[in-house]
Amino acid sequence: MNVASTPLTHCTPNCAYNKLPTIKLEPFSGDIEPWPRLWEQFQSSVDTNHFVSRTNKHAFLRGYLEGEPKHLVDGIAVTAEIYRETKRILHAKYGDKNRIIQAHLDYLEDLKPI
Repeated sequence: MNVASTPLTHCTPNCAYNKLPTIKLEPFSGDIEPWPRLWEQFQSSVDTNHFVSRTNKHAFLRGYLEGEPKHLVDGIAVTAEIYRETKRILHAKYGDKNRIIQAHLDYLEDLKPI
């Protein structure tokens, strides 16, 4: 049986997991402006995929972190039970819409006129 042509409804969770499309997300290093883009892409590609275990989602999320955000969650075990807490910590630090808006405004204010 050719797995690539098997409809998803007839595919086991392991089969579907092996067929995830390759996604290229930029690593997140703590600059608040790219956080919404990273989270939206991660959420639509991995977080809402019911065929990926929470432990693997947690590992994938941690794999996209570097610098400050990585250090923020370094001491947290990569387990299914702690995945929700890791997301909460990251959202609390980087997901504040007012801070994101202010970062955009600061960027616009710093632009030099042409």
